[in-house]
Amino acid sequence: MQLKNILNLVLIFSSSLLLKADDLSELRGQKLYETICFSCHGNKLEGATGPNLKDYEWLHGSSKSDIIKSITNGFPEKGMLAFGALYKQEQINDLVNFILSRQQGLRNVEYKIFHDIQLNDKFEWDKHKADKQRSLKPPHFNPNLPEVNQFAISFKGQLLIPKHLAGDFILSGIRKQYRGIALYIDGDKIPFPTNKDRAIKIPLNLRAGTHDIRLEYIKDFKSTVFFLDLVGKETIPLTSESYRRSITSSHIPKAENAFLINRKRITAAPPGSIIVNHMDKISYAIDPKTSDIKAMWLGKSLDIGPNIYARGQHFAQPIGTHLFSAEQSINLFINGKAAELKYIGYSDKPLPKFIFKSSEGEISLQSKIENNALKLSYSIKSNHALDINLKIPQELNTKLSKGKTKNGLFTPESPQDFFISIPIKELK
Repeated sequence: MQLKNILNLVLIFSSSLLLKADDLSELRGQKLYETICFSCHGNKLEGATGPNLKDYEWLHGSSKSDIIKSITNGFPEKGMLAFGALYKQEQINDLVNFILSRQQGLRNVEYKIFHDIQLNDKFEWDKHKADKQRSLKPPHFNPNLPEVNQFAISFKGQLLIPKHLAGDFILSGIRKQYRGIALYIDGDKIPFPTNKDRAIKIPLNLRAGTHDIRLEYIKDFKSTVFFLDLVGKETIPLTSESYRRSITSSHIPKAENAFLINRKRITAAPPGSIIVNHMDKISYAIDPKTSDIKAMWLGKSLDIGPNIYARGQHFAQPIGTHLFSAEQSINLFINGKAAELKYIGYSDKPLPKFIFKSSEGEISLQSKIENNALKLSYSIKSNHALDINLKIPQELNTKLSKGKTKNGLFTPESPQDFFISIPIKELK
């Protein structure tokens, strides 16, 4: 008996060590994700220029080995590096453990359709042969699948709740009909309101892990519109209508009284452009390949919803009034030629500052709001004298540091440090 107790303690202790090891691996993976992945796949794995990494859809396989292979080899033709050349396999394993720990929503959903079933029929789901049975892709409950006017349909699958979202949720939604809908999670029936109120708001508490989920629906209304979401720290869509609504949602990040840097593809700038929003008043897009300012606009910055919810397949949309046309840009010239630069990176403390190198030296561009204007300050460090010019769109209202302008080119008096200031016109 004593030996058995000792063995049980050893097993418990070993499981505890294993759990801690898994947690540490995920934590290391999270730090790596926040270093190398977030700019393309979003801070919350929601997707940006790269795909969403927490939902059901995986373009190159969803198993752990598939994801490790994708990260290791990369997809250079799509702009994703082969990270196996930069990081150890243990690090990539940690990264994949973190990504897998963030999986959420419905998986492996199958449906069965039963023709000509009425709401008042004494219908026993498990005793009838389905007229149609399939796997459901995408795995969101969709009552519009039947090809007949009167039907019953059941869905069975798994619901993934990651650790960081576990706890309290509100099962929230809208339904046209108030009878003939039953939802079960882990075999327990969720009590939908029985009155004619279309709104659904039911508190739930869900642990982390995989839950069995089942929805039964018998049509009793001419319309099958049905929204159903799990609303907690994040929103998890359960029905196809909810999912479609989520991927067309807008999302406008706010800089408020500071500034915000976004790496989202927008319609008005080249791929890879970096968006800087100052105080939700004025934004610009800088091309890190050239240091050119490719777009500038007044207003609420950017709607990144189309980019996020469409898995990077749609561009984020600038919001507001553009200050110069898409064909124009602010260009730096060195010794009479468009600057050929190597992008080093950017700093966001205390202000956004972009750093470049060329054969002529080091170049930096910093921006800030000053006297209700966007001030772009250039600094050039070189061991020899340079001929510096700045091409500025004619339609752009500017104030410049000391220098002269000729044939659309601004030549600063001090080529080491100069600025261009764009007044901010308040939008109504």
